[in-house]
Amino acid sequence: MASDDWFFPLFMTALFGSVALSIYLWFFRKIRSGMWIWFPYSVRATCGVFIFGAGMFAWDLLFGEISLSGVLPFVGPFLVIGVLCMTPWELKRRQL
Repeated sequence: MASDDWFFPLFMTALFGSVALSIYLWFFRKIRSGMWIWFPYSVRATCGVFIFGAGMFAWDLLFGEISLSGVLPFVGPFLVIGVLCMTPWELKRRQL
């Protein structure tokens, strides 16, 4: 393994770790707010921004060379996964 191949495994570990911690806290511990839920969300959202940015970068590179029907199936999953990672799980505010 080359010396510059450390970023992708670290990125994926951080992403999957934050998703797993969010699922554990949200569904099993029933923690809906506070530092314990916002820290893994911030890591997940940061990873989502990078994934969405990679999708936009690929769109920019490929759209000028290939038709939309060839670009969309490749770039679409990047954009969808990035948006899903950036979206908080509780979108609506509770009514008191």
